[in-house]
Amino acid sequence: MQNNKKKAEAFPDLSQTQAVGEDGKPLLLYRGETGIHSGNPLALQSKLASYSFGDARIANIYAGFDEKGRQDYHGTDYGPKEQRLYPVYLDIKNPVVNWQDPFIEYPDLLKSVGAEVALQLLIKHEDHVYNTDNWGSNIDPDEEYGNVATVAAKAPDLLEEIYLDIWPILDDPLFVNEAKKRGFDGAIYNGTNQNSRKQEYRVFDASQVIFALTGERAEPENLEPPGAKRQRAVVRELDESPSPGM
Repeated sequence: MQNNKKKAEAFPDLSQTQAVGEDGKPLLLYRGETGIHSGNPLALQSKLASYSFGDARIANIYAGFDEKGRQDYHGTDYGPKEQRLYPVYLDIKNPVVNWQDPFIEYPDLLKSVGAEVALQLLIKHEDHVYNTDNWGSNIDPDEEYGNVATVAAKAPDLLEEIYLDIWPILDDPLFVNEAKKRGFDGAIYNGTNQNSRKQEYRVFDASQVIFALTGERAEPENLEPPGAKRQRAVVRELDESPSPGM
């Protein structure tokens, strides 16, 4: 009993989180991962600028399990890849968006990162701007501008009406690093593809992830295994050394 009480007292305060269910209580969410892992039980792995979470079904897919929890290698023959499923709570206090929509609008980009970076992001991810009905119907119906940069130069007021898929923005370190400087710590939005019409959650820092079973905060995973740098150096030395008999 005492141990349980200690754990309850140590559990992080989530009273301010925006990642809540319909009852207003912190929402139990899941993250699926697959790949070589350091073995640190607190480490989360991501090659992207933020960490994504959703319901158990989508997390199972990301972890390489099927809907019944069986291993599913998506038709490949690579064998087991250290599949992991994490039940968590998220500490998101100031998300850049919190809505049931898979897009982010220019005014929200502007609020999150400022005018200069917002325009850089629109141009960098302009394919996701053009793939919306909005571009052909409202922004450039007569193909007068052709691209985002020309809109910014010739009709800057139209930027206010641009929107694009949010997921590539949240994957981008340019956006995440600048948004963090301005006090934002994540996003809540609707997913796409297999997670269409379902809420997805992002956090910008691993420490915002609370493991549901222990109350411990997560840590970022070092994606380069210990000794990898030295291994590369040895391989380079072998490559550069003369071949026998030369």
